[in-house]
Amino acid sequence: MAFQDFTDEFVANFEELRMVYSPEEADTWCERIRANIERATAHRDVFIDAVNTGAAHLPSEQFMPALLTLLERLLPFQERPEGVRSSFECSQDNYKLLCYELFIYTVASFIKAKKFSAARQLIDYRYVAPPTFAHRS
Repeated sequence: MAFQDFTDEFVANFEELRMVYSPEEADTWCERIRANIERATAHRDVFIDAVNTGAAHLPSEQFMPALLTLLERLLPFQERPEGVRSSFECSQDNYKLLCYELFIYTVASFIKAKKFSAARQLIDYRYVAPPTFAHRS
């Protein structure tokens, strides 16, 4: 399925938005986050175009499992990357905002396409993050 290729590429490109906070940059941190989120609008727009197309033209039985898997793959971006020993909580603030935004736009896409049961499935689905998601050493 072409959507699977898209999801792999999207996740790889999403990684490019990773930021690392350091106390030396405290004075410019908010501006860096703002610039990062502005840069991320291209990622958001591509994501939403793909979701809009899938919601409008693909059977839900095929599209929803792949979409739910993609949304689950985005969850770890909200936490410290695996293998990183020290991290400041705010290092993932940009991803937290982006993940919430992508989810809201995704639900809105299904509502716009009048696929209310699929929108409900997105809301009711029990998302499972990888085992390292909440692991803190």
